[in-house]
Amino acid sequence: MDILAKIKEDIAKSIDSIGFEISPNDIIESKVSDLETRIAFKLAKKLRKSPSEIAERIASKLNESKPKYVEKIEAKNGYVNFYLDYITIAREFLLKVVKQRESIFAHKKKKDKIVIDFSCPNPGKPMHIGHVRSTVIGDCLCRINRYLSYDVVASNYMNDRGLHMGKLMAAIELWGIPPLEEIKEPEKFLMQLYVKFNQEAEKNPELNKKAHEWVQKIDQEDARALILLNKIYEVSWKGFEETYNRLDVKFDEVVRETQVVNIGKEIVKEALDKGIAFKAEEGQIVADLEEYGLPSTVILRSDGTALYITSDMGLAKYRYEKHHFDRMIYVTANEQNLHFKQFFKILELLGYDWVKKCEHVGFGLIFLPQGKISTRKGRVVFLKDVLDRIVNLAKEEIKKREYITENIDDVAEKIAIAALRFAILSVDNNKEIHFDWNKILNFDGKTGPYLLYSYVRANSILEKASKNVDNFDVSELTSEEISLLRKLISFESIIKSSSRSNQPHTFANYLFELAKIFTEFYHNNKVIGSEKEDFRIALVFAFKLFMKKGLELLGIKPVERM
Repeated sequence: MDILAKIKEDIAKSIDSIGFEISPNDIIESKVSDLETRIAFKLAKKLRKSPSEIAERIASKLNESKPKYVEKIEAKNGYVNFYLDYITIAREFLLKVVKQRESIFAHKKKKDKIVIDFSCPNPGKPMHIGHVRSTVIGDCLCRINRYLSYDVVASNYMNDRGLHMGKLMAAIELWGIPPLEEIKEPEKFLMQLYVKFNQEAEKNPELNKKAHEWVQKIDQEDARALILLNKIYEVSWKGFEETYNRLDVKFDEVVRETQVVNIGKEIVKEALDKGIAFKAEEGQIVADLEEYGLPSTVILRSDGTALYITSDMGLAKYRYEKHHFDRMIYVTANEQNLHFKQFFKILELLGYDWVKKCEHVGFGLIFLPQGKISTRKGRVVFLKDVLDRIVNLAKEEIKKREYITENIDDVAEKIAIAALRFAILSVDNNKEIHFDWNKILNFDGKTGPYLLYSYVRANSILEKASKNVDNFDVSELTSEEISLLRKLISFESIIKSSSRSNQPHTFANYLFELAKIFTEFYHNNKVIGSEKEDFRIALVFAFKLFMKKGLELLGIKPVERM
C-alpha cells in the first residue's frame, strides 16, 4: 500500500481541478513541510506572473477544499507547502497495517521481465572481497524488483574459457597436480597455481603462448581440454555455491561462456559483412567506433580466439532470444564502463533494437589497505575468509555484551551477513569502498547490526505486550510518533526509487533512518502502560513489520533476540 503515492495523486488532482496542470511527480518531499511543489516557478513565464503570486493562488484555492490526508497548505517564496493530517493517517494507515499484516505488501503482477547479470566470478579462482559488491548489489536489485512483482531472472555468467583458464591448463600441463577432487579447498589451490604461472611468465614470456594454445583447444572443443575445463568448473562452482548459500544468494540461471562464444563469433562475422568491423594488418578483427566518439576495439584475436567483448555480445543475444527481456541489467565495476558502451554500440549498429533495453550498473572498486585487488599478483582477501572473520568478531561482541547464551553460532552468522551486506549496500554505487576490518562490524552507528537491534527492540516490546491490537483511538501525536509515521509511509516510494535508479543505497539508508527514528520514539514514548498503549503497540507492530520486510529486501535475516 503506497499511501504516499495516493496522497500525491490526490494533491495533483486537486491542483488540476483549479486549472493548473501538474503531475504527481511534481509533488516532492520537503524539509520545510511534509510535501511541496515548485510548479509556480514553471508556470511563471507562461502566466506572466510571479511564482509567489501563483503559489498564493494555488494555496488559497486548495485550502477551500483540502485533499484527503492534508491538514494545512501554505505558500512561501513561490513554493506550495503541504502539511499532512497524521491523525487521519494514523487511524487509516495503521489500522490497515495491523489488520492486513504481510498482505499489505502485495503488488499486482507486472508483465515486464528483468534479467539481472551479477556476481560472475571466474572459475579457477575463489571468490574474493572484490566480488562481494556485484553479488550483493545484484541480489538486492533482484529482491527489490521481485517485491514490486516484476518477472526477475537472476543470472550468473561464468567466464570458463578466458585466458586465465588457458594459464591454469598450461600450469597443470607443466607442473602437474593431484586430482582436484582430492585437494582441500581446490579453488584456493588453483588460485595459487594461477599466481605461480604469472610469476613464471614474467621471467619467461613464452609460457603465455602455451596459455593461448589451451584457449584455442577449448574453442576447438579438444576432448582433453574440455575434460580439464569441466573439472575446474565443477570444483570452482562447489566453492562458489558454499559462499552464495552463506550470503543467501540464489540464481535462476548460470550461463557459461562456452555456451555463447560461438554466437559471439557469428556476430563478429556479421559486423565484418556489414562493414562495421574490419580486418587489421595483424589479422585481428576490429570494430570501427571512432565516428561515434568511442575508441575502436578488437572483437576477435588474429588466432581466431574470442575476447570478453566477443562472448558478451553472444551472451546478450542468447539472453534476449531466451527471455525477451524488457530490461537487461549488468552489475559490474565502473572500470568496465567503456567496454559496455562499445559492445552496446556495436549491437546497435548491427540493428539489434533490443540493446536499448540493456543497461550497465557500475560501481566503485573495493580497495585493500595495501592497494587495489589483483588476483594476478595474489593480492586478494578471500570472501570466505572475510565471512569467517566477521562471524568470529560477531561472536566476541555477543559474548562481551552478554546478549544471548543460546544459538550463538546462528546469531553470529546472521549478524555478520547483516554487517557485510549493509556495509556494501549503504554506499552509493559510484563511490569506492576502502576495506577496513575495524569498520566492517560495528554494533553502534550506521551498521547492519544496528538495524537488527532496532528490530529486536520492537520484538521485545510486542512480546511484553502479549496482545494483538486491531483497533485503537488517537487524538494527538508526539513529534516522535509523527516522525515514525512519516517515515513508514515513505517505504514504498523509496523502494520504487531504488528500482528505477538501480541504487540500493537509497533504500538501505532509508532503513537506517527508520531504525534511528524508532529508537528516538522508543526512548521518549512509554508504550506498555501508557494512556496510548493500544495505538503505540500498533505503531511498534507496523515498524517491526516494515523493518522485517526491509531487511529481507537487503538480504538480511532478522534475529529475534540479541
